[in-house]
Amino acid sequence: MRGSTWGFDQLLGQEKNIEVIKKSISKGTLAHALLITGPPGSGKSSLALLIAQALNCVQKTEAPCEACLSCRKIKEGNHADVAVVEPEERSIKIDPLREVKKRFIYYPQEQGTRVCLIEDAHCLTPAAAAALLKIVEEPPDKLVFLLTTPYPSRLPSTILSRCQHYLMQRVDDIEMEEYLREISPGAAESEIALAKNLSEGLPGRARNIILNEVWGERREIVYNVGEKLLSPEISERELLEEAKRWVEREDLAQLLEMLSHYFKDGMIWKLSKDSSQLFDKDLHEFWMKYKIDAMNLKSCLELINDTRKMLLTNVNKLLAVENLFLQIRGRIFNV
Repeated sequence: MRGSTWGFDQLLGQEKNIEVIKKSISKGTLAHALLITGPPGSGKSSLALLIAQALNCVQKTEAPCEACLSCRKIKEGNHADVAVVEPEERSIKIDPLREVKKRFIYYPQEQGTRVCLIEDAHCLTPAAAAALLKIVEEPPDKLVFLLTTPYPSRLPSTILSRCQHYLMQRVDDIEMEEYLREISPGAAESEIALAKNLSEGLPGRARNIILNEVWGERREIVYNVGEKLLSPEISERELLEEAKRWVEREDLAQLLEMLSHYFKDGMIWKLSKDSSQLFDKDLHEFWMKYKIDAMNLKSCLELINDTRKMLLTNVNKLLAVENLFLQIRGRIFNV
């Protein structure tokens, strides 16, 4: 979300969704159940919160003013007619749905619209999903359910069929660069470019990258290991120690993602010698030092991506990463 604008204008790249939502609110035709989907960082929760504000704003317009008492209460999480249900220990059980039904059995306390926001709705247990279905099949007057999830296919088809679906759109490169410069005016161009590329069009993720020093730390860790993988002087024992350090970190998935970009940049540079095509443009000087065949780098990239997929299953992480580092070394030096 943008800090210098307000209302729906805070959301990047969602003009089409917002246009439909505004018209529905102004005409009083908004569905009683909305499903907002998109990857983490796409702004699902922000859009849901703004819809809740718009439905209860005292200005009675198609967009929230964010200044009235009702808008402020919703933003602070203490509005009597807005309930937020979130997973606990990765699931949403039936009790929170029962509480919502009990709480919203009467008309709105503040003369607006009762809203139940269910975050990560794919975490609903079968019993909770059945309870929700029973409510949305015969919805009470002035009650709207807002469901957010990156995984709509995990919801029962009976619930999906009763929801109006909004898919969050990814932000284009130009708008993303403007956004990053706005929220981090002191960032270098290389940092802006890296955050834009790593974000994959997701503003929430872009904001986290540009403002969070952890991403800079990850970058250094990946580049350090990358150099070791490409250096024949580094022993296998040292590589295995690096693998152990990586597996002990909670951000292993992010490190492997960046390692993938690292080798992809190497392959692109060797093939094109065009730094403008690189994910991280600072890397072209590094790759100039190494006389490595592009096809070997492509093979390494495939190994990394295969390992990333393996780690989504029940595998021994340490063995997987150790094997990855040793195989990369073998592909680089043809051994």
